[in-house]
Amino acid sequence: MNPDDPTTPSEPEHDTELGALLWADPAELEIEINTRTVPVLDAHFVASIRDRGVREPVTVRRRASDGRLVVRKGTRRTLAAVRVGLERIRVLLEPDAAPETTTDRDEEAERIIDQLGENQHRAGITDRDEVHAHQELLELGFSPAEIARRTHSKADRIRTTTSIARSPLAAGVMDRYDLDLTQLAVIAEFDDDAEAVKELTVAARRTPQLFDHIAQRLRMTRAREAAERDRLTELAEAGVTILDRSRHPDAIEVQQLRPRVDDEPGTILTDQQHTACPGHAISVTAYTGREGVQCYEIAWCTEPTRYGHTARFAPATASQPAPGRVQNGEDERDPGVDTGFGDDDEDAASWQAAAEEQARRVAAVERIERERIRIRNEAVQAAEAVRRSWLATFLSRKNPPKDAVRYCAASLAHGISGLDRSYANGHALARGLLGTDTLRRGSDAGGQASDALLAAIRTATPGRATVVLLAIVLAGHELSMRLRNWVEHDDEVAAYLRQLEEWGYDLAPIEQLMVEPQADIVVDGDMLESES
Repeated sequence: MNPDDPTTPSEPEHDTELGALLWADPAELEIEINTRTVPVLDAHFVASIRDRGVREPVTVRRRASDGRLVVRKGTRRTLAAVRVGLERIRVLLEPDAAPETTTDRDEEAERIIDQLGENQHRAGITDRDEVHAHQELLELGFSPAEIARRTHSKADRIRTTTSIARSPLAAGVMDRYDLDLTQLAVIAEFDDDAEAVKELTVAARRTPQLFDHIAQRLRMTRAREAAERDRLTELAEAGVTILDRSRHPDAIEVQQLRPRVDDEPGTILTDQQHTACPGHAISVTAYTGREGVQCYEIAWCTEPTRYGHTARFAPATASQPAPGRVQNGEDERDPGVDTGFGDDDEDAASWQAAAEEQARRVAAVERIERERIRIRNEAVQAAEAVRRSWLATFLSRKNPPKDAVRYCAASLAHGISGLDRSYANGHALARGLLGTDTLRRGSDAGGQASDALLAAIRTATPGRATVVLLAIVLAGHELSMRLRNWVEHDDEVAAYLRQLEEWGYDLAPIEQLMVEPQADIVVDGDMLESES
């Protein structure tokens, strides 16, 4: 440092303007009166002070009468340092002396305004910045567990932020749109599916009340498609021919065929009988049932006419199959042999062709109806998962909604069809919704199953006991619901869903259909018929 250099400030001027940086024992510091009457020392903040010390110096003033250092700014840091037993922390000693009393109006006004300004005019780190920071830590080789430990953040939050950071699509959506971390974490689940990301992003921005329903449907669709791929791979490896409709547009389901042309109309051709046919092929459709994803296989004949079959209900044309057909995979056609149908040969062929075309149309209609039912049943199950998750959050409260007792009384008086099932399995669903047991879709009958629920009631406050009662009633209504309530209207189910809606639950379209079966509601599967 050159004393002749005019740009170099003198030490006295520096001390006069900025004060001095000192070490001090936090236990010896005196806490000034503070606008924050109850300093919040959460566990993560205290752990950070314990591991990394007080990074930002505490601002203090020295009281002239006794020389004590009085904390002006940094009460939480000081108290946390005392709690974890730090022997010294950095303090910034302001040049002004601490007031001897609190009677000076101007001095007190300055203190209050300074403390308010320090806490009110402080912008916390944004979710976007936090995700990018965690992304940088991931790139430096930190695991999510290490990030949570080093930053003293909740593990659930770090799992959320790092899942977003690891997803290029979710991170891109975050930078472009103002979505919350929960929505972004769901989008990150579908990082390998651009169409799903697009659908979720649009839902988050335009119909956020349906976001969870759409996400659950996409999860179920992904699981179903994965099951289909796995089963198709197994069949192919076993040497089974997989139906390719683009190569075999004339394929007909085996159940729509009879074994031979001369068989009695209506004769059944079983899948087992057809396995020896060269045209045998299989298609696979997965569906989500109560026990999870299951696969449904359909047997087809890729070229039924060539291999001697005809439509199951096609009219009989002759007592024997026409020479010239392929029998057992061998082409027996002989141009010099009469077909055996005489003058009616063209009519017979026309009848068979028409019958086969009709069989294809019937099969197509049945496929569309099966698909429509599958889609809607899957929508019911997706809505159930979202609804029960919402119920678990709703029932985590200490006090019930104001009309809970009246609703429970009315429900019990009217009758709850699923309540017997709830009793039989020890109120498994109610326990799951209350958090006293794992929430699951199955039931676990057992004599001791409801002990946890009874214990919760015995130790509950009156308000919480009412919440437990409400959980039992709601679980009974849940168990009253059926997969086909979208087509078989049930007044109990409709009233139950209306009540949930009054309490703030957003009904999925399929649930709206259960409430108002005659309403003009667009539900999954509605477009299938028009596409046919």
